[in-house]
Amino acid sequence: MSKMRKHINPKMKDNSKQKDEKSGFFREDDIFLVSYPKSGNTWVRFLIANLVQPNKEVTFLNIDECVPDIHKNSIEEISVNVIERPRIIKSHNLYNPTYKRVIYIVRDPRSVSVSLYHHLIKFFKIPDQYPFEEFVENFIKGNYMSYFGSWDSHVLGWMSGTKNNNTDFICLKYEDLKDETEKELTKVADFLGLKINQELCQRTITASSFNKMRQLESMDWEKSKALSNGNPHKRFVRSGQVDEWKSYFNQESERKLLSKFRPAMEALGYTD
Repeated sequence: MSKMRKHINPKMKDNSKQKDEKSGFFREDDIFLVSYPKSGNTWVRFLIANLVQPNKEVTFLNIDECVPDIHKNSIEEISVNVIERPRIIKSHNLYNPTYKRVIYIVRDPRSVSVSLYHHLIKFFKIPDQYPFEEFVENFIKGNYMSYFGSWDSHVLGWMSGTKNNNTDFICLKYEDLKDETEKELTKVADFLGLKINQELCQRTITASSFNKMRQLESMDWEKSKALSNGNPHKRFVRSGQVDEWKSYFNQESERKLLSKFRPAMEALGYTD
């Protein structure tokens, strides 16, 4: 346990807590783009940014001007730089009743674990050859994302919390977004109060494609605070594939994950 924990960045927990408890920061019309880490939040940020500002190229260098990341931007930066209302703010935080309007992204935890595995390697949080089977055991316990809880506690917290609170809430499944991008993007546009046509929808999808985002990553990584601290030889934007996890999990690792996450996975249709 001690060997694993030295790879965790403890600062993010403090920053997240501070920003959530800052008096007067949130506005009633703020919209929060929430997910457990590595569930597709970056892709959806690009989709939304390209949707709301179609005449401006969205890059890793200016994405925070449209959809700021609450974990990487100070309260002052968000307040000064984001003028348009409603503000759309990215967050990985656990259920928070002060978030009154929420787009929640959920992804199969097996895919989340593979994406997080490569993310932590890229940013030097775990060794390059860290055994995936050992990684999965710690992922199930929420050890790598202790400030955001385990995958199931995060998902169930948001799903149950918003039912019992006056929250304007939609849930996007990453897999549906991959399979029917135009349909799901239209759902997001409706939630944002935007009227879009098929041309704008297709332009947005093209400008936010994984190939386009990989190109932007290659151009922007040295100047981007979200990318510059990582290994430049490891991709931040990877494949985005839905079933990639099948080539990583052995039967025992999958059994352990299902044993812990089954209730949440069944509720979301991930055990069919």
